[in-house]
Amino acid sequence: MFTDDQLNNIFDRTDGKCHLCWDKLKWHNYANFGESGAWEVDHSNPKANGGTDRANNLYAACITCNRSKGSKSTKSQRRKHGYSRAPKSRQARIQTWTTWTVLGAATLVTIGLIAEAQKSKPNQDRSWRS
Repeated sequence: MFTDDQLNNIFDRTDGKCHLCWDKLKWHNYANFGESGAWEVDHSNPKANGGTDRANNLYAACITCNRSKGSKSTKSQRRKHGYSRAPKSRQARIQTWTTWTVLGAATLVTIGLIAEAQKSKPNQDRSWRS
């Protein structure tokens, strides 16, 4: 049903962890029920509830979690394991860190420019405060 490329993307999306319980999965045990790290593709929004096969709805899940979830909500299943979100892939963590680093640097530059502009203004510009 899924190509190897699609399975790679789904598996990598959560860094090879079940998106419900965060257990480590094994790539080579796709659909091998009973094997260590066995996994399947889970529809976050189940097809029975109108979910699609679009990439943003597909996650790797251990077979036990996937089958016990059935058509229940992902949110309630994650909560059972003490999680509110799927694990992020290493790439997603790097992108998030890079975005915040860039935004943080831009903020510091902006604050620095404002501070410099304030220093260069003559004192009479602030006379209204006295």
